[in-house]
Formats: sequence, structure tokens, C-alpha cells
Amino acid sequence: MKRDAKDALGQALQEDELNVETVGGEYFVANHRGLGLAGLPERFRVLEQQVIPSHMKEITSLKKENTSQDNTIVSLEDRVNSLTSSLSASQIN
Repeated sequence: MKRDAKDALGQALQEDELNVETVGGEYFVANHRGLGLAGLPERFRVLEQQVIPSHMKEITSLKKENTSQDNTIVSLEDRVNSLTSSLSASQIN
């Protein structure tokens, strides 16, 4: 397995030109494909700290709204049943 990894690395180094770039304030040396992954852990930290919490708040809000709408639907169904019963009773008399 180590040999395969070493061979793959050697082949990549021979075929691809290495680039040095700054990503998120840190220097990375990699081929073009590897630089696309540079800084990935930092991007995940940003997601964890900023994006995910805001989405969780929105989900919580939507769940509350859904519960409220479910209660409204039940109330309206009860009202329709009551009116239907009243209409049926008045037609019998």
C-alpha cells in the first residue's frame, strides 16, 4: 500500500507542475488539483460556526410555523364538521 502511494505520488510529481499559493493566510505547495482542496478544513469550520447554526434556527422557526398551521387546519376542519352537522340537522327539521 505504501509502495502504491509512493508510486502515485512520484507519478503525480513528474506529470503535474507544482504550484505555491496562499490560501487562508497559509502557504500550500501542491499540483493544480491539490490546491482546490487547500483550506478545506477552514471552510468546514466556517460552516460549523456560521452557516449550520443559522440554518438550525430557520429549521426551528419553520417547525413552529408548521405546528401553528397544523393547529389552524384542525380548527378549520372542526368548524367545517360543525357547520356540516348544523346544516344537516336544519334540513331534517
